[in-house]
Amino acid sequence: MKILVTGATGLIGSMLCRKLCQEGHEVRILSRRKDPSFHGLPVRAFQWKNPQDRPPREAFEELDSVINLMGEPILGGIYTKAKEKAIWDSRVLATQQIAKALKDAGSNLKSYVGASAIGYYPFTSSTQREGMPAGDHNLARLCQAWEAAHKQVNQCEHQSIVRIGLVLSAMSPMFQATIRSGLWHTLPQFGSGDQYQSWIHIDDLTNLFLEACHGRIEGEINGVAGATTSRELNEQMGSYFRGPMIKIPVPSFILKAVAGPPADVLVKGQRIESTALTKSKFKLRYTDANLDAALKNCLNLSKNPRTGVLEPCFRFEAFQYLPKDTEVVWPFFSDPYNLEKITPKMLKFHITNINTKEIQAESLIEYKLRLRGIPIRWKTLIESYDPNKSFVDTQLKGPYRIWHHTHTFESCGQGTLMTDRVNYQLPLLPFGMVALPIIAKDIKEIFNYRQTVIKDIFKVA
Repeated sequence: MKILVTGATGLIGSMLCRKLCQEGHEVRILSRRKDPSFHGLPVRAFQWKNPQDRPPREAFEELDSVINLMGEPILGGIYTKAKEKAIWDSRVLATQQIAKALKDAGSNLKSYVGASAIGYYPFTSSTQREGMPAGDHNLARLCQAWEAAHKQVNQCEHQSIVRIGLVLSAMSPMFQATIRSGLWHTLPQFGSGDQYQSWIHIDDLTNLFLEACHGRIEGEINGVAGATTSRELNEQMGSYFRGPMIKIPVPSFILKAVAGPPADVLVKGQRIESTALTKSKFKLRYTDANLDAALKNCLNLSKNPRTGVLEPCFRFEAFQYLPKDTEVVWPFFSDPYNLEKITPKMLKFHITNINTKEIQAESLIEYKLRLRGIPIRWKTLIESYDPNKSFVDTQLKGPYRIWHHTHTFESCGQGTLMTDRVNYQLPLLPFGMVALPIIAKDIKEIFNYRQTVIKDIFKVA
């Protein structure tokens, strides 16, 4: 299918686009940036800077489906009149413009899927389900106007509106902040702690959007998998960190002064259920019954090789698409000596020993390098090895407290999507956290260099 995705560079949209490409669809995206970084994936990007303007007509030609995720983040930063306008325009006005563009293009879609939020409902501890009345507050009015704009798209076979709850994701700002706070042995407590947070894991949410895109579920859908109180959520997350945790109450009036009306999402909360999902054939991977597994996934728990204990880690992810079959790509990356070719020269990376003739599970690799001029010796264990699919290396000795690197290779359309997921933790905690911004920047630059060199090696334009 030819599918247009808006909000494609966001947390949900970027994962969704990868999945759509892996299914073999022709994916188009609308982006404010002229040339959005999209890991080289085979997507067509169209620039749309301002929702006040009409979007480019060619993006809407001969479409089969639209997934509309556009919207400025509601939480984050100081709430101002300008931010309030940006939140409204990026949702309501932008969606109205998309509806007009679809009509002008004469599109007859198989499906249209629009994002909304559970902010549609009242802030209450009573259970809310699809079909119940909307709330009477700023966010509810925003969601009602947003959904009304979605419904202006009437030339489609299947239409869905997904009211999204709190999204659990390892890459979300919420969990990155939780890890930073937890490693300092502190966790913030918003409001009384008795308010409910209705949540869904990002894997389930993106799969839900795929189901709606394929017309297998439609209508108004509460995109939630479970609901738990803020206090229970905090206690569960705090249990994964070593040592005692100090809860720091954040007064509601301070939060509201900074974040404005959206602060009610954290302070008052909502208890939402999804009758639509319960009645459908859609299967959730994570629910209240295994919230523990969902949180462990989002906190990137990895084994400390010295103690054998699972600990929360920071996460770095890098994706790169190569228009080559996996069987062509794999041999290069399964040869450890090629690491020297794709590592920045300034690191002076050099392998000193490998204990097996060929890389396999349980192989040990030793190498030396320089990090910011400091000589380092590193010893790596190949924890698992699945030819043409994946391998995992973990640091046994080196500069990090934990370094757990998963490499995956997946078929994606006419090529291969390579994914690097690194869970890492710094030494000398908690004081080593001071160096986090520098280390995170260094890791990103190393992988950016790798991607540039890999493009040259495989002759990718």
